[in-house]
Amino acid sequence: MFVKKHRDYGKGNILDTKELGIAFRISDKLNRIKHLLSNNKVPEFESFDETWIDIGVYAVIAVLLRRGWFEKLNLKKK
Repeated sequence: MFVKKHRDYGKGNILDTKELGIAFRISDKLNRIKHLLSNNKVPEFESFDETWIDIGVYAVIAVLLRRGWFEKLNLKKK
């Protein structure tokens, strides 16, 4: 999922807001899950699994960014 999304979005969305932006994205995802679970709702669009995976991917991106590896990342199709 990380590779597919990286190819779709590029690096700009992460590099614009850096780690703070990632924290907000993760917060949005967690708030969505909390809302659905506490109200016994079934997701209409993105499944719970997809949301949890997104959170994990954002966490990996944050570590890559902190280590200076995200900027050097090249995942274009060969």
